[in-house]
Amino acid sequence: MLYAVSNQNNNIVSLNKDNIEPYNLEAETTILGGILLDPSAMGRVVKILHPEMFYLSIHSMIFQTCVDLYKNKQPIDLITVSSKLDQNGNLEKVGGLNTLAQLVDRTVSAVNIDRYANNIVKADWIKRQGLNLSASIHNIAKEKQHDNGLEAIENLAQNIKRETTEFLSIVDEYCQKDDPVSELDKYLCNQLVEKIRTVQLKVKEPTHKAFLMNKLRKETGLSTCELLDLFYKSMIPHNCEESLTLSELKERYGADYREWLLHGFIPSGTTTLFHALGGVGKTRFLYNLIYHLVTGENFGDFTVVNPSNKVLIIQSDEQPLDIIASLDRRGFYDLYDNVDEYKNLRINENLKIKTKWSADLIPQLYEEVAREKYDF
Repeated sequence: MLYAVSNQNNNIVSLNKDNIEPYNLEAETTILGGILLDPSAMGRVVKILHPEMFYLSIHSMIFQTCVDLYKNKQPIDLITVSSKLDQNGNLEKVGGLNTLAQLVDRTVSAVNIDRYANNIVKADWIKRQGLNLSASIHNIAKEKQHDNGLEAIENLAQNIKRETTEFLSIVDEYCQKDDPVSELDKYLCNQLVEKIRTVQLKVKEPTHKAFLMNKLRKETGLSTCELLDLFYKSMIPHNCEESLTLSELKERYGADYREWLLHGFIPSGTTTLFHALGGVGKTRFLYNLIYHLVTGENFGDFTVVNPSNKVLIIQSDEQPLDIIASLDRRGFYDLYDNVDEYKNLRINENLKIKTKWSADLIPQLYEEVAREKYDF
């Protein structure tokens, strides 16, 4: 079956039923008739629809006339609308006074026209915008099909992104409920955070990392500190748990089991921060602690749970000779005088020291930690 209608471009189009653009003439006429029947309904509809959202050009002209009258605080009825259309030279184009009269005659009530406006006419307009976007992306890709190289691909992606962002804004405005953060903003934020994550955790060369972060800075208008702040915040759990009673707390978490490296002192799988003024012995204390973790010997009254633990020391603020001296004073090298060769080998394999490192080398550290499976 073929349909013939006059669209916004005033063209008579004949389309196959399966390919025709989405629209609903009955809803459009009901909305316009409802406004003419009950002018107070215009206050509800004008918040939802714009003239271009009507599929038929004559409907768009009539609604635009109603909008003009509404903005000028003039009455909206059959006489004022026909008069305004006539002044603008559009009365003949919409089919004359007879068309307006038919709109009123075919409408029973204006009670539900705001629903028709939002759920049918506006929804169909958004669908048509989606079809236009699809055609636009197809044309952009077709124009670039003979372009080669990375720059051509990046230009293609930028053009598609520009077209898509506008459409997503429309969809987001339509779908947005009580959440002040739009779905589009969430999408763009997540995309940006993922780009920063890739640069920070996967780009190994510091120069390349700085170049890409500077590129993101120019694209977004954010400073490097602001970009990194977004990334750091993305790693923080943001679960807001409801308040629990004592019984609910026990029911939810009572069966959980705490794993320890040093029982009662250092939990397994957590970050432990030791802080003190300079020169009071933090490094000596940690070397002593690491000695017990590596050897499996209890640390005072605290039990080392595993016979030995795999430890990585990153010490970049001391000279290697000073590190050796500190480790030697604690007795790490005395372990090799032990007759237990198996224990010596195990300790040598389980303790690794890194004397040169910076935060720019996080990707390499991630790989090593995943590969070596350090306990501490």
